[in-house]
Amino acid sequence: MPTITVYGNDLSPPARAVRMVAESVGVDVDLKRTYPLRGECKKPEYLKMNPMHQIPTINDGGFFLSDSHAIATYLVDKYAKNDSLYPKDVLKRSIVHERLFFDVSLYTKVLNFVIGPLLLKKEPTDESRNSLVDGLETAERFLTASKFIAGDSLTIADYCLYCSITFVDFPQKGQIDLSKYKSIQRWIDLLQKTSPLVKKYDQFAEKGLKIFLEDGKY
Repeated sequence: MPTITVYGNDLSPPARAVRMVAESVGVDVDLKRTYPLRGECKKPEYLKMNPMHQIPTINDGGFFLSDSHAIATYLVDKYAKNDSLYPKDVLKRSIVHERLFFDVSLYTKVLNFVIGPLLLKKEPTDESRNSLVDGLETAERFLTASKFIAGDSLTIADYCLYCSITFVDFPQKGQIDLSKYKSIQRWIDLLQKTSPLVKKYDQFAEKGLKIFLEDGKY
């Protein structure tokens, strides 16, 4: 079984999404826990791998790649036995791309709502709350129209957006009531019931949250 090195940590939604995709296509992961808030992504050796100084980054036999969405598509293209997670059909793949690009903006909204207030020990601002609600309402519309986030079958977009959306409820439980978004809640329940990977990486997130709350590692 092939093995890649992933630089990330247990709490980071993009890093967890990459690990979920890797495992789903039969790739072992050697996780090198990396914490941006500790300045670890700005060390010279890390910047050589990823000039954008973010997580996750992968090393696949000397090939370095960053950005969770780029990594996810690469892993499926290289290692998956079929194209179910990332369809080759142009129309279906375009919808997956649309949802992945949406995840970029949604994850930024989630971070602004969750991490800043935790670090500053303040309540989220009305601006960050309204921005996140707008993103969730968009996700709700996507999921009202289809069983999964990019159609009627599971794709890499589900793993990415699941990690982003449920991150709202890890550090800031109750600040946003996800249950009022009926289609999002149905989708979350579906993934939690049908995907062992989702349960497994939810547990990693809880472990990562504990570390973050104890010493601020993220």
